Amino acid sequence: MRAIDKEIGYTKMKPYHKILAVDSCTEICSVALLSDQQYWAQVQDAPRDHSKNLLPMIDEVLDQAGIKLDDIDAFALTRGPGSFTGVRIGTSIVQGLAFGADKPVIEVSSLATMAQRQIHQHPEVKDIFCAIDARMGEVYFAHYTQKQGIARLVGEESVVAPEILLTKGVESNNLTAIVGTGFVTYPELKSMVQKQNLIESDIDYPVAEDMMTLAVDLFAQSQLKSAMDVQPIYLRNTVAWKKST
Repeated sequence: MRAIDKEIGYTKMKPYHKILAVDSCTEICSVALLSDQQYWAQVQDAPRDHSKNLLPMIDEVLDQAGIKLDDIDAFALTRGPGSFTGVRIGTSIVQGLAFGADKPVIEVSSLATMAQRQIHQHPEVKDIFCAIDARMGEVYFAHYTQKQGIARLVGEESVVAPEILLTKGVESNNLTAIVGTGFVTYPELKSMVQKQNLIESDIDYPVAEDMMTLAVDLFAQSQLKSAMDVQPIYLRNTVAWKKST
């Protein structure tokens, strides 16, 4: 169990919120549970076992918190971008749980989740560039800016070749961080940011507990969906998705 830390952005959470968050978009799969301003988290680094690990991890955090699935107010899901298989697994599990419990779903970007973690670690950071290796010579990319402790998207998320991204002029003169495996696979992308203003983060993947600030913010805005309306984001148009029925 971890108590909510006022220094990492959880002060907007209300005591009545009970949110179960699930992420399986990358090699890491994780779950987190917020209940009465405390949270419990589980993380597994087993890329081929997401479908096997997620439900036991969910059971574990519920048991640790001493609550039942029916007590959950909303489910939070990283909707992508990320691994096609990972996104599909997480979406299917959350759809099933939310439908069975008749509770809403909050969709959170995997890229925004990483940006939010960076803000938690460095509250002074202004701009965050996120890039996840998308294979096929491309990265999933997004630019976020911090507004009152929340990561806000600038422009759109995209899947793009690094050489094209470098021509887009995304330099920032603010204190800026880069996060994600895209900057490891393609280190030349670091040149987007002036070195004197650059924080090179060790954040490679999204983790469910970092969804909570974003999820609570979206909850407060009533940005909720029914289980059957959940739409994963793959960014590649060639990838098709059929919702669970």
